[in-house]
Amino acid sequence: MKKWMAVWLIAVCALGAAQRSDAQQRVGRVGDGTWKSEWEYGGNVVGWSPRNIWVDIWVHNLGFHKEVGIIWTDNNWYTATWSKGAYEFSFAEGSEQWGVDLMPVGKFQWHRSSAHGWVELNGYVQTIHSNGKVIEYVIYYKDISNGRMFWDNNGGANYRIWVVQPGVNGYTL
Repeated sequence: MKKWMAVWLIAVCALGAAQRSDAQQRVGRVGDGTWKSEWEYGGNVVGWSPRNIWVDIWVHNLGFHKEVGIIWTDNNWYTATWSKGAYEFSFAEGSEQWGVDLMPVGKFQWHRSSAHGWVELNGYVQTIHSNGKVIEYVIYYKDISNGRMFWDNNGGANYRIWVVQPGVNGYTL
């Protein structure tokens, strides 16, 4: 295991343990991140780079039948997508980690004329200026046996992941 990975794993476990100490909290974020796929070229004028995100979630295990996931948007909540998570493992004290991997959440569109854009999943293209592009999400946990829902919306601020980082002279691709 690479050193940075071991340090990351220790930090994630410590964060998860700290969050789980709150008896009222039933769901929370362990970590999140992005990765990009290989460039898809459409000639010498335009190219696309699919962008992907991952979110790790811990849940207080209230029962076997549950649904865990995120609700996310790439257009300021004009539309939103529900994405279910998958069980990953159980912690020693009984809570669980679930993961959501979204491949892709959209595509960064590069154009030779500097008219860069973001291609949503439905094909709509938004122009991206030097402010970059962000995905917002909230976490949910539904106890199927009784229909109770638990939410983590980062204290009302929503979680944010930069899929195209803003940069000093444009973007960090």
